[in-house]
Amino acid sequence: MNVRQRVSYIGLGGLLVICLQLAVGAIGPADADSHTETAAIKYVMTVDYPLGGKVDYVAWVKSIAEQLQAPVVLQRIASYDNAHGSSPNRIIELEFASMADAGTYFDDAAVSAVLQDLPNHGLNSHVNAFVKRSDYSKN
Repeated sequence: MNVRQRVSYIGLGGLLVICLQLAVGAIGPADADSHTETAAIKYVMTVDYPLGGKVDYVAWVKSIAEQLQAPVVLQRIASYDNAHGSSPNRIIELEFASMADAGTYFDDAAVSAVLQDLPNHGLNSHVNAFVKRSDYSKN
């Protein structure tokens, strides 16, 4: 197994562990006093393109976009390329009304299949989950 595959499998394993922990409630909120089960949540994924593989990665994304956008529990999905061309090359934001909705989304068979295929198209993928706070309110 080459280094790229190992790194990809490690990233995918981390993503699956986080999703499992979130689904069973093992990960607690940053501020338990103000957190509710219905708090909006945002997942931010970071991905690097394989060397010289941006065109292939973008073509793959276009082929799976409908699968990722289909579940009704997903409120918003957006992607951004790094303006400086450095790592991470791309971020993907996924927004949900609640942690339960996020769990439902990641349990979807089509979404799970796409995430399992990610290591074949991108490198160094990471996932972070954020709970929406009311510190700033400009829309």
